[in-house]
Amino acid sequence: MIGFHNENYTEVSKISLPITSTTINRSYAAFEFFTLANNKPFYLDRHLQRLFKTLEILRIQIEYSKSSLEKIIINLIDKNPLENISYKIFVIPETIPNFDYFKGEVFIFPFLNSLQPASLYKTGAKLLLKEYERFLPTAKTTNYIASVYWENEINKLHALDVLFYYRNTIRETSRSNIFIIKNNIIYTPITGILYGITRSIAINLIQKNKLILKEKEISIEELFQADEVFITSTTREIMPITNIDITSIGNGKVGNITQNLIHDFRQLKIKY
Repeated sequence: MIGFHNENYTEVSKISLPITSTTINRSYAAFEFFTLANNKPFYLDRHLQRLFKTLEILRIQIEYSKSSLEKIIINLIDKNPLENISYKIFVIPETIPNFDYFKGEVFIFPFLNSLQPASLYKTGAKLLLKEYERFLPTAKTTNYIASVYWENEINKLHALDVLFYYRNTIRETSRSNIFIIKNNIIYTPITGILYGITRSIAINLIQKNKLILKEKEISIEELFQADEVFITSTTREIMPITNIDITSIGNGKVGNITQNLIHDFRQLKIKY
């Protein structure tokens, strides 16, 4: 597979990162990830907009515009005529900042998708509740230390992910945003979260279907009293959640609103 670095298209296996980099030594870098739909980058404009917002937050500057990155990505897709692949973008800062900012190197490369079990979309998945709040949550960075730390427990308890809360208020999972449904009203956290691209698409679908959506702080009590819960992310798309810790959500089955949103999202990708 072919990736991009230092103005060159080259084999991914030949792209490397210095051991002295700030990313390796301090876990400080910008990160973006997108999939393809009909061999086109799915909502690339939103991903690039978020990437540049992250760069602004992290004080990293690059020599590329959104349009130039888009051209590079289109070229990479042409050079990687493979099925079932996605792309990652990393912006790695130089070791020493230049006064008020870091100069960033851009890495873009494809990788094979790891698909979610189809059964989870019918039965629902499980989350583990953990108290944690990410630093700079609106920036998409390479710092996933919490999810890596809890990965062993996630696997042992057959869960999909950890759901973060802070001071009795739910935030997000390690890789996804969360929505709850109560009495046909959909709620999603508005503060202390990464504003996911799939989250934004789900909100578009909710509005298109004329459902009521409220962005607000959500307590743990409200979470456990929900009729339905689902999470959204690039890899999981819209994933139903039917169990959190040892508590079933609603009647323990995937609800109708969640099922309809899953269907609408899949149709959107087919027609994209």
